[in-house]
Amino acid sequence: MTAAAGERTRTVPSLRFTPPKRHKKFKTLSEAARHLDMSRKTLSDWRSQDMIRPDVKGRWDTRAISRLAETRMLSVRAESPSLEDWRRARAEHAQLRLAVARGELISRAEVEKGRVARIQAVKKAMFDVPRRLAHELAAESDPWAIEDILRKEFTRICNVFAGDK
Repeated sequence: MTAAAGERTRTVPSLRFTPPKRHKKFKTLSEAARHLDMSRKTLSDWRSQDMIRPDVKGRWDTRAISRLAETRMLSVRAESPSLEDWRRARAEHAQLRLAVARGELISRAEVEKGRVARIQAVKKAMFDVPRRLAHELAAESDPWAIEDILRKEFTRICNVFAGDK
């Protein structure tokens, strides 16, 4: 499949292709790739797709390869105008992975698990209030004193779970 048929090029270096000042003909594809500052695999792929051919003497013309590289570069840019967005997203993803590795970020599942555990602990502490304060409240006859005892206990529980202790 060729670029004209809608295939994206697989080699990112072709996006930064700069044609050489002097064109030469080389005996091997490796020499041509080195001269053009391109990967040998890219040129091998193009040869296997019959996009480039050696001349009748079996030499590789860098002028023809340069023209193809420029054409491919233009087609890739036309197909993917969001290359910069992709690079930015890739860098952001790397930063997130680094933050996770450093322990600066945790997964949503871990946060949810911690939230559920905290809610269960608060619930247990609240339901434990009547058992702990039953004797003290039974001895009180003043409603304001009972309210004050309960308010202090609930404030203490909230402060413990808020981290104020």
